[in-house]
Amino acid sequence: MKSLRLGLIGLGNIGRHHATYLLAGKVPRCELVAVCSTTPAKMEAYRPLAPWTDARALVASGTVDAVLVATPHYQHTDLGIAALDAGVHLMVEKPISAHKADALKLIAAHERNPKTVFGGMFQLRVEPRYQKLRYLIESGELGRIVRVNWINTDWYRTDAYYASGGWRATWAGEGGGVLLNHASTTSTSSPGCWGCPRRCGLMSPSVAITPSRWKTTSRPTSNIPQVPPACSWPAPASHLAPIGSNSPAPADGP
Repeated sequence: MKSLRLGLIGLGNIGRHHATYLLAGKVPRCELVAVCSTTPAKMEAYRPLAPWTDARALVASGTVDAVLVATPHYQHTDLGIAALDAGVHLMVEKPISAHKADALKLIAAHERNPKTVFGGMFQLRVEPRYQKLRYLIESGELGRIVRVNWINTDWYRTDAYYASGGWRATWAGEGGGVLLNHASTTSTSSPGCWGCPRRCGLMSPSVAITPSRWKTTSRPTSNIPQVPPACSWPAPASHLAPIGSNSPAPADGP
């Protein structure tokens, strides 16, 4: 198989992270050939890769087979649609869009262009520890699971993190705060282990967000009915009540 020519759109913290492992050759058959940023100075460190300041011009250039979009959230939808409509494969950082309506537009663009490959960057779903957890549940080794308490507290971010970009933790720049930013990575990996929830409970105070500060207000907790139309991963086996599936567990685990 020939190498995939990849263009990287966005050179913020996560964009530079992607560039580092790609340039180190850690993704077989994938060659980073172009970078795109609205700040030309950020691209100097990546010469002789082709520099672009216009993402739409990049996807229309015919010089890349795929792009990885690592820009602020509100740009994900439009840039993703432009790539898919140009016949360019797309990997977009999480969240794929800041709002559900925009996410549906992006999904529709992929459906219009079925020969393209479209993926969201939810890397924890394929990490060995989560694959192992899913195997233990599906195999029945843990028995019948009737309740799950999911706690992940090791991704603390200081004010310096939110102050590092004017768009972070703002409604106008990010579409939300911590739940839409790095916490979405863990919150979307959990359904892959035990299925999508039928009902969600809100058990924390409401949070008001300013550019780099968090303010809590006391409001009563509430139950939020939620019936997801589909899970992005197959639901676990039938011993995990109440959601069942016939998908077999791997013979030896991951």
